[in-house]
Amino acid sequence: MDFERINDKMIIGANSYVTDLEVEWEFKALSTIGLGVGYNYVHKSGISCDLGVGVPIAVKGPFHNNIKLYPTKNVNIDQADYNSAVAYIEGEMFYFPIQFHINLGFNLADISKKK
Repeated sequence: MDFERINDKMIIGANSYVTDLEVEWEFKALSTIGLGVGYNYVHKSGISCDLGVGVPIAVKGPFHNNIKLYPTKNVNIDQADYNSAVAYIEGEMFYFPIQFHINLGFNLADISKKK
């Protein structure tokens, strides 16, 4: 199901409504094991930089809780349309997070090896 807008009407489920929607949900924090790949460059001066990508490998969904739709105008949305809109948001709009990272750093010299 797509949320489509035709002139002043929004199609939700099988019906069209003269309103916009505000959607609220609670997002669950994610702590999991991930797998990634990247590249790290260390210059002889000690300056380093790296970049990479990571993805979670042990994700327990869903990431969202308590999805609620609020019409911006005083319009009642049919319960079947409301449920199909919530199901659409749950199934189509949330994906596994992908982490991209870029880091700059400085590596301290190992002073115990200096003579």
